[in-house]
Formats: sequence, structure tokens, C-alpha cells
Amino acid sequence: GGVPPLASLITLLDSVSHNAEQSLIKHGWSAERVLAFFASYGNIGTEPEQILAYVRALHCAKRPPRHVSEVGLFQGHSAALFMAATANVGAQYTVIDPLEFPFSVDVLRFLRERYPRRTLTSIKGRSDRGHLNATRNPIIADCDVWSIDGSHTVEIVATDVRNALIASPAVGTILTDDITDHVTNRERVFGRKCSTAVNAWDVAGAKA
Repeated sequence: GGVPPLASLITLLDSVSHNAEQSLIKHGWSAERVLAFFASYGNIGTEPEQILAYVRALHCAKRPPRHVSEVGLFQGHSAALFMAATANVGAQYTVIDPLEFPFSVDVLRFLRERYPRRTLTSIKGRSDRGHLNATRNPIIADCDVWSIDGSHTVEIVATDVRNALIASPAVGTILTDDITDHVTNRERVFGRKCSTAVNAWDVAGAKA
């Protein structure tokens, strides 16, 4: 219980898109340039199946998530989804991202204004370059859910998963986005059963 219906989640994610688009326009981009830029990227807001799969994964955990950490912010779609899906338990959210886009700061502002009573932490940096070291970032040591959604090559995803496993001993669920190889595939990642798609250490050891 406590999760907004799918239609409400899609509406929320539409507002996330609008926020990022308006941020670029505020930075002097034309509407045409904004549309062309985002047209080359996908997002979870246009994938109802993935929205439901993420919500299902959170609710199939052995216990309600207390701390969700994510690699990759971009427009903030999955961040907003995780915040909404864990609103009933007030889970903490941490994101690791270079914040290199003109709209990155506005994305964080939007999320904090949308969820003013929630703990949202941003760690600026690259996840595959030492920023997941548990001793350097003790805030992520108690993370029990990870979302890997930064770079999408097998090699970097493997590094991110490996770092998440080491940095957060309590992690029980790791979600990966847009990775297809000999280790995992769409059917196993977005399947309807509440079970581990693959052993996380198998992904951590994957090679391109």
C-alpha cells in the first residue's frame, strides 16, 4: 500500500520532464533545440512497464526500503519515482552524478520542493571513479536499494554494481537500466515475478 496509481506516477514524471525542459529554456535554449536534445534520450516516464517493474521490485524486498541510492540523475525521472514509491516509509534518497547538465541543479531543486520532508543527498562525481568508496561516503553504507542508471556499457555497469556491493553491505536489491548482454536481458530484468534476475556478483564480474 501507499504507492500512487500508475496514472499519477506518469503525471508526476511528466512534470519532471517539464521542469528540465523549462530549465533549458531559462538558460536561453529555444523550444526546438530543447525538444531535439531530449528526443535523443529515453526516460522511464515513457515506459509504463518499467515503472511497474521498479515499483514491484521495491515492494518485493524483504523489508520496506529505508535508503535508495542511485547512479545517474539526468532529468530526475527515476529519482521522483523512487521518492513517490517509498513515500509511505519515508525512505532516504541519495544520488551520485556529475551534475554536468545546465538543468541538473534545477532537477535537485524540483525534487526537494516536491518532497520537502524527505532526506535527499546529492554526491557530485563519477560513480566509476572511486566515488562509491564506503569510507569516503559513509552516508551510503546503509543503502538497501541501488539503482544503476549512469553510463550503460557492460563494463561501467559492472563497475557500478561491484562498487555498490562493496560500499553498501546491507544492499538487497540492485536495479540496472538499459543493459543487455550475456549476463542479463530484458525478460529477466523486467519479468513479472518477484525474484532476483541474476546474482549481482555475476553482473559485477561482467566484461564487455
